[in-house]
Amino acid sequence: MRAYAAVAGTALPESVWARVHGVELLLPAQDRVLTPFVLINRTWDPAVLAALRRCMAVSTGFLDVGAMIGFFSAVIAKEFPLSPVIAIEPSPRNLLLAAQNLAHFPNVTLLEGAVEEDTDRRWFVAENTKNTGDSRVIPDRGDGLEIPALTLRELLGRHPAEVVKIDVQGSEREVLRSLSVETLAQKDLAIVYEITPGDWTSHQEILDEFARFTAAGFAVFVVTESPDDTPFTAAFLEAFMSISSPWNDHVDVLIVRGRATPKGAEHRAAK
Repeated sequence: MRAYAAVAGTALPESVWARVHGVELLLPAQDRVLTPFVLINRTWDPAVLAALRRCMAVSTGFLDVGAMIGFFSAVIAKEFPLSPVIAIEPSPRNLLLAAQNLAHFPNVTLLEGAVEEDTDRRWFVAENTKNTGDSRVIPDRGDGLEIPALTLRELLGRHPAEVVKIDVQGSEREVLRSLSVETLAQKDLAIVYEITPGDWTSHQEILDEFARFTAAGFAVFVVTESPDDTPFTAAFLEAFMSISSPWNDHVDVLIVRGRATPKGAEHRAAK
């Protein structure tokens, strides 16, 4: 994992400008998902942003795994100027825009790399110019740009944070498993995590992974824009997967222990 610095003379991808939540951002012009949504709605993934805001405090460290063009890092950095923000992104195209979008925030550090469970393998970036958020990290491909990788546990050891956002297409299982939560001494931790059930071998594998966290004192909730927290359960997962829609392939969850745990929320493991 290394601090990002663009190579001198590297041209920016074609981009458009937008002002959202008081932050000026460059958006990739070729993108057909992020850019139209932001230009129309003047935000991105509002449920995730609402969850992050609820979890943050005045000087809470924020770790943005899969920072893309820096949207969440920029908004959190502006709204919580005393909080150290660490943004991690593997995609060269995304990094070029993220570096511009985050340059004016002294509390942000932009890192180039990936978070994976197996850091002994070689990892390469597969870009998706039509969907910026769908750029992926692929092992042992042998071509393209090779990038460094750390486990989430190693990353938190180097950059302590109480709030973590994870959005890593195709690598979500490996990132979560790289935390070694069973031996994690840090009490206060909130993870806002995008999960795509179709990328797992079974629903039970998802429930078993979350049970590993609840056994360590965490609670798992479904992320919505509402402050009312719904526990993530087997019944919810089955109901979610029964809805057939191309836009219904993922769900965001909050895995939380300590200070940011919702007040009065029902704490129970996914079953």
